Amino acid sequence: MTVGLSRDERHVYTADYPGEPEQTLPGVTGILNALNKPAITRWVGNTVAEAAVLHRGDLEKWVQLGGVDGAIDLLKNAAETKRDTAASIGAQVHSIADAIVKGQPVVIPEDLAPFVMAYQRWIEDFQPEFLAVEEMIVGDGYAGTFDSIAKIAGETWMCDIKTGATGPYKDTALQLAAYGNARYIGRPNDPQKYGMPHVDQFAVIRVRPEGAELIPYDVTEAEYEAFQAIRVAYVWERTRGNSVIQQAVGPRLLNFPKEVVA
Repeated sequence: MTVGLSRDERHVYTADYPGEPEQTLPGVTGILNALNKPAITRWVGNTVAEAAVLHRGDLEKWVQLGGVDGAIDLLKNAAETKRDTAASIGAQVHSIADAIVKGQPVVIPEDLAPFVMAYQRWIEDFQPEFLAVEEMIVGDGYAGTFDSIAKIAGETWMCDIKTGATGPYKDTALQLAAYGNARYIGRPNDPQKYGMPHVDQFAVIRVRPEGAELIPYDVTEAEYEAFQAIRVAYVWERTRGNSVIQQAVGPRLLNFPKEVVA
């Protein structure tokens, strides 16, 4: 077992510190997946509709080969493929950005070069002094990994990199609030807990091939309270939510008077 703070491939975190009971904690992004996100629903619908139009000449053949259900699955897969591609780009850009800030050598894939150049220009323009990068945190009932905390124009900013073509989204404020209200920074194979810098401002660094921009967020105690409310719902859904529906019963099991059930 890893001492300190660690996470698995599902972004479930384990905090194991000397003299304390081991804790398994859900990640911030996983918790926020419990939140209804209508923009994503619209995006999925638009992507499926787009695939149907672009492949309209193939639809009949798909039905003949796989039936109606098979053709529908192919169209739905279009959204999943596009989502997975976007997620892969985001993960790679995050990894490269982390290496750049830490002064580590990087190999930049050709298709990601415009994203990386945009981020490097953003650094040149804003001249951030990075205080912490890609660090894991623990808060009250949750854990997570923030992108960066940096000094910009004399203030301390909590920044999250986003690479999607759409957005920004309002629920990112809850993600930033969770990070900003963390109790400590933890690291794998390290029994020490590190203090969180005081954060003055919150923002998304939106990185696209055409450029990068700093988008400030107004994050207050209200956003943290909203995040904690969603965390409670997330925990309920995975615990009590699995047992509240019980087996159906007939009237005889409820001790109705005999004349009623005869």
